[in-house]
Amino acid sequence: MAQASGITNIVRQVGGSFGVAMLTTILTTRVIYHSQMFGRAMDPNSPTFHMVTRNLSHFIAGAMGSVTTVASQQSQYLLFSHLNRQAFIQGIDDDFLVSAILTAVSIIPVFFLRIKKKKAERPPGVIRK
Repeated sequence: MAQASGITNIVRQVGGSFGVAMLTTILTTRVIYHSQMFGRAMDPNSPTFHMVTRNLSHFIAGAMGSVTTVASQQSQYLLFSHLNRQAFIQGIDDDFLVSAILTAVSIIPVFFLRIKKKKAERPPGVIRK
């Protein structure tokens, strides 16, 4: 029985490591995908982009006392860092969705498992009342 317990523990450890590696890979690829999608939607030549960076740079220059050119660079940095944070959050959402689907699919076979009860063995000559 000790060998079966050791094998069960090894299978559990390997399965957990495989699951973590799989979800980390999914997270990484989805963050890259969302970064590209959000980056594609953000056009640096659009008037909206220029208006947002200009307003952010005016805010940064007034609040932090930065020079206008530095404030402009800082506003673009803030905008792109916000984009990266949103892409990371979307990647985590995708990871949780994959985990939920795997969990839901894994629960289905549980309903088909049956536990067979062993009949109590009686010693010969004992009469059951």
